[in-house]
Amino acid sequence: MRDIILTSSVLIAVTALLRRLLQGKISPRLQYGLWLLAALRLLLPGTLFTVPVSVTGAASGLTAVMQERVPAPLPDNLAPALPLPDQPESAPPQNTAQVRPAGDWLDFVWKVGILVTGCAMALSNLIFYLQLRSKRQPVPLPPGSETGRLPVYLVEDLPSPCLFGLYCPAIYLNSRALDPAHLSYVLTHERTHFRHGDHVWSLLRCAALAIHWWNPLAWLAALL
Repeated sequence: MRDIILTSSVLIAVTALLRRLLQGKISPRLQYGLWLLAALRLLLPGTLFTVPVSVTGAASGLTAVMQERVPAPLPDNLAPALPLPDQPESAPPQNTAQVRPAGDWLDFVWKVGILVTGCAMALSNLIFYLQLRSKRQPVPLPPGSETGRLPVYLVEDLPSPCLFGLYCPAIYLNSRALDPAHLSYVLTHERTHFRHGDHVWSLLRCAALAIHWWNPLAWLAALL
């Protein structure tokens, strides 16, 4: 788990930095590839690929250097002997109740966070889907409008046009998007989301955020 945290954090930080420094010069396809590496590192256990420099190895090496600079405590056989206080013949029984290790509590909190975050995201998407289903109306498009196999619906109070749905994605428009001067551009924009698989990316993003809900870099990656 430590390796996943370290390597994913480095991938996210490097991708965000490149995106910032190379604005307009890094191709969208390359950006998708870099974010895919970060998403796979967040979602899949084990080693995805080998690199000449290991983040975990570098962290271990730094720890070893710090330990060398801090003097080690004397062994028991070389430590000065201190007189022990007199002990009664029969010592009172001690409390032997085991204290739960801190790691168990952290694991419990992490899993509870996964459950809460995942349920919140699923419920949010379900509510949005039910609202779209209850309000949508089929849109008769003018001749020449290309949407492929994607159905197009009108939702009057929708804040912005969107592509929504995983198994049966559809384009949802508001009344402003039906302006003939803008309609073709809006449909092209939403079809591009579909061609790029952004509805699938949305699922991967939600899964990564649910698992790594405590990691601010994961939220930064989702935002970018």
